[in-house]
Amino acid sequence: MMHSKPSDVLFVDSLGNQYLVRDIPVDGNCALHALLYNPVFEVPLSKVSELRRGLVEFARGDAREACREVYSLVGQTATTTSFDVYLSEMSQPGFWVGTTAFIWAMMAYGFDIRSHFCNEMQMPVSSSSLEFLKQHMIGYDDAQNRTVHVFFINSGT
Repeated sequence: MMHSKPSDVLFVDSLGNQYLVRDIPVDGNCALHALLYNPVFEVPLSKVSELRRGLVEFARGDAREACREVYSLVGQTATTTSFDVYLSEMSQPGFWVGTTAFIWAMMAYGFDIRSHFCNEMQMPVSSSSLEFLKQHMIGYDDAQNRTVHVFFINSGT
């Protein structure tokens, strides 16, 4: 379990939920750091490279067709990159991952990944990997999972 540091901030939302906000390295791996540094995301991994490799292996393994479907719904809408090319790129350190990887992490490790960020109008929005799967894939309707919240704040730097 990660402990707070002096630079960490405690955020309390309007419902009284408390979140530990931790600044993470901006090295092309920020989404993966956000998962690994989250104390709720209890997986037997400690390095970004291990998580990256685990997600790629998961997507190449028995869950290949389901992962390919997720990619076609999320990732490929913004690019013409094929699924196999994306997996090769994703295996490289520093390759930016986002929604697709969060959904695969939900499928592989059983945590609902809720991403919080501000849209182009600077209004707070969020997305849920579990809600996406419930809406688009069979078999996730009754899933009961722990939730990992990740916040992405553009500091303008």
